[in-house]
This record gives sequence, C-alpha cells and structure tokens, in this order.
Amino acid sequence: MIAEFFGLPHSLVRTGKLKQLNGTAVSLLVALWHESERVCTRELTRTDKQLMVLVKAHRNSIAAARRELRNAGLVIAEPFGSSGFLYVLCDPETSKPWPGSPEVGIKYVRKGRTSRGDPGAQALRKPKTIPKSELAGVSFPFGANSPQTQSSEQVFDASTRGLHWDKIGRS
Repeated sequence: MIAEFFGLPHSLVRTGKLKQLNGTAVSLLVALWHESERVCTRELTRTDKQLMVLVKAHRNSIAAARRELRNAGLVIAEPFGSSGFLYVLCDPETSKPWPGSPEVGIKYVRKGRTSRGDPGAQALRKPKTIPKSELAGVSFPFGANSPQTQSSEQVFDASTRGLHWDKIGRS
C-alpha cells in the first residue's frame, strides 16, 4: 500500500491490549516496533535518552510506560547496565517472546490455516485471479471477435445501410 512502513501485530488491536494503554505507553510501543523493523530484530537495547528523543516524553514518563508495557505482557524490559534497557517484544496473544531467534522474521499464518510449506495449504488457497491490467487489449474468441462472425466493416455496412466511413460526416 505505502512504500515506507513498519508493522504491528494484528493481535495487539484484536485482543484489546492497545486500547488499555495510556498515550505514552502506546507511543513507546510504536517506537520500539519501529526500531525493531529498522534494525531487523525483536530484541533491542535502548537508553531512556534515545527513547525520549523518539517519543518526546520525560524520563519518568518513559519509566512508567515501560512498566505498563511490561505489565500488559507486550515487552520484557530488563536493565542492561550503561546501555539502558534490553527490550524483547512479545506476542500480544501469549505475552511471551516469539519462539526462535529474534533476528528471524515470523511469517503470519491465518488461524485455521496451515503454513505455506504444507502441501495441504495449496488446496485451501483460492485460485489466483488475473489482474485487469493483464487483460487489457486481449481479444476473446466470442462476439464480434469470433472468427465465425463477419468482419467489422461488413457488420458496420449492414447496420448503417451502406454508409462508409469516408461518407459519414460529409453532407
């Protein structure tokens, strides 16, 4: 849809956890997901000062938002010395980190469906439709384009009672 974007998990909204957060906590969560997409990992180390620039909030507000996100099960935030805090983004449905390495992307699989690698998944997919842009200018063998019909000039002559293009418009 748009060229520059980053994603948030659908379950964040669908579970209702997003509407339970205050404004600074939402801003901090969005900033963490943005940073996650930017550096391609769900495990981040950021200082409060770095987050204050992204979120435009005071240190105490960042600390309160961090606690709120931790209590909601959306992040794991642990002190990490002079590097600030280690943030691990969690699955909103389970309140636990996603399995596997934080550097490997998680593919979205719709509920009730099997993964793409499963041969049975092919049967569940709808057939691919051809976009209209690929059909532009295609002649179909029916109607006036059918080889069995008369040429368009002959059809035109019959319907206009003998008028030809060079005679139309000249009076």
